[in-house]
Order: sequence, then C-alpha cells, then structure tokens
Amino acid sequence: MFRFFSSHADRPVAWQVVLPAMLVAVVIGGAPRAADGQGLIDRYLHARFLAEARQLLDAHGPAATALAPARLPTTADSLLPPPPKPDVEDPEPTFEITERRVVQRLERSWFQNTFGDTKWAFLGNSSFLSPLDTTFTRRLRAQLEAQFGPPTLTLADLELNDEVDDYIQFEYWFVVNDSIPAIVMDVHGPYDRGVIVATDRAYRAELNAFRKALLEPVLESSVREPYVDYFYDVEVARWYRTGFDGDGYFIEPVRRRQVVSGRRPWLNNEVQAAGDQAAPTSTNQRSQ
Repeated sequence: MFRFFSSHADRPVAWQVVLPAMLVAVVIGGAPRAADGQGLIDRYLHARFLAEARQLLDAHGPAATALAPARLPTTADSLLPPPPKPDVEDPEPTFEITERRVVQRLERSWFQNTFGDTKWAFLGNSSFLSPLDTTFTRRLRAQLEAQFGPPTLTLADLELNDEVDDYIQFEYWFVVNDSIPAIVMDVHGPYDRGVIVATDRAYRAELNAFRKALLEPVLESSVREPYVDYFYDVEVARWYRTGFDGDGYFIEPVRRRQVVSGRRPWLNNEVQAAGDQAAPTSTNQRSQ
C-alpha cells in the first residue's frame, strides 16, 4: 500500500498528490453524493455475503444440517388451540301435573262462570316438533276419545248460523291441578295435523312443558276409540261427518239441514273407511 506521508514534513507533498485527484473527480463526476457512497457499501456487503456463502458451501456442502427442535415454555401440552367444548343441551323443561279433570258437557256453564275472565295463551305447532305437532288431528281425536271420553264441546253443540267464518270440530276443556283452566282443540278439522292447547297466560313461558304434561296419556298410549263429529269446511262451504269407526277414518258430506244444534251425530254402518296414511275421502281433496 502506498503511504502518502509519514510525518508532518511529508504533508505538503501529499496534498500535492491528493488535491489534483480530487479536482479531477469533481470536474469529471461532479461533487461526491451520499447515494454513491451507500452504493459502494451495498456492493461491498453483497460481495462479502457471496464470499461467506462460498466458504459455507465448501465446508458443509449444499445441504444444511437440521437442528433439534427447541422447546418453548407453554402452559399446555400442545401449541394447538384446545378443542371446542361439546354443546350441552339445556334440560327439557317440565311441568308437574298432579290432577287433570275433563269438563263434561253439562259442566260447561260452570267452567265459563269460573274461568270466564281468563286471559288465554295459545300454542299451536311448536318450533320443537313432537308427535303432538306431526300426528294427524283425526288420529289424535281418536286417542283423546280413548283417554278422556267425548269432547266437552263439538260443532253440533253450537248455535249454527247460515253464514259462518269458521267453526271448531271439537274442544276438550280441563281443570288442571284444581285451579288451572286448559283447552285442547283441533287446528283445521280432519285435514290438519296436531292440536292447539290453551291455558292461562300466566303459564305462557311454560306452555310447551304444560302441553306435554297435559296430554301425556295420549302420548304414552296408541289406543283409539271410535267417534264421529260434524265439520264445516269454510273454503268450500260444505258440511261433513268425520270420524273413526274402529277400522279407519272417514269424512262424508252431509246436508246442512241434517246438522241440528244440540244433537251430536252418531256412527252407523254407512261410512267410507280409509287407513291412517290415506287422505280422507272427500269431494274436496287436499294434500296431507
């Protein structure tokens, strides 16, 4: 390496060499810039990286030696997130019924006088489907007949007008636990499924459990008893006799004059039988 000066006496000679070189650099390339110096550093670092890489390749070859896994301190035995906890269903609500009494036909006035001011809450098809929602109403009617006898109220017990909007087929009235009124009624006669249950709205939050407890005898038994009711179809303005004769279900049209208020129909041997899964025989065919 050249040494421009080694003592104070050498400095004038050094400046005579260095200054002309700086002037030439300024004239040819202009004033030095910070970016040019950074570029030289980058090229130097890159060249150094390549040199060190060659040394590593020469020493160890192209494959790197795998290192043992390093253990990290954790509070669990796995770095994976814990599995989700299984969904625990809430226990099904229950309603305790110690007594259920069916109101008989001649007790209707007493029931109306006793519970006439009741504010009712109704439950039709529940969001949690049960046999009380999916079973044909005509079958539930036969099972109700087997467990509780004839209904408290039927269409034949009403004062019938020539022009009507809707008529129930049947209603069972109950007194539960000696003080709670309840009514079980059809939804839309023999064409529909399920039944409607009503009780005091004070039990609205417990209505699902109340319905299940009230009709537990029907749910636990498949026994059916013959019955026959009148039914009025508002869509076609027709009257029918409908029921279960012990072998199958039937529905047959009748004339309006045959329906007499206060006189319930009776079974005879001239009914049209059909199976549980078959649609009732009618001049007004519907899908089930």
